[in-house]
Amino acid sequence: MNTLTRLLGVIDALRFLNQFQVGSGDYTVERVQLAKDDTVKSVIVGIKVHRER
Repeated sequence: MNTLTRLLGVIDALRFLNQFQVGSGDYTVERVQLAKDDTVKSVIVGIKVHRER
């Protein structure tokens, strides 16, 4: 940990370590639930709005 922190800095060392933590839950179920009301048209509109920012 000391070497990671020294070489990467605290923030990047934490980002690196977070890549290896096992998550919980079921990503597929959560993704379907989050996107259940999305249509192709609504996604395209969202992309365009994001690009304009």
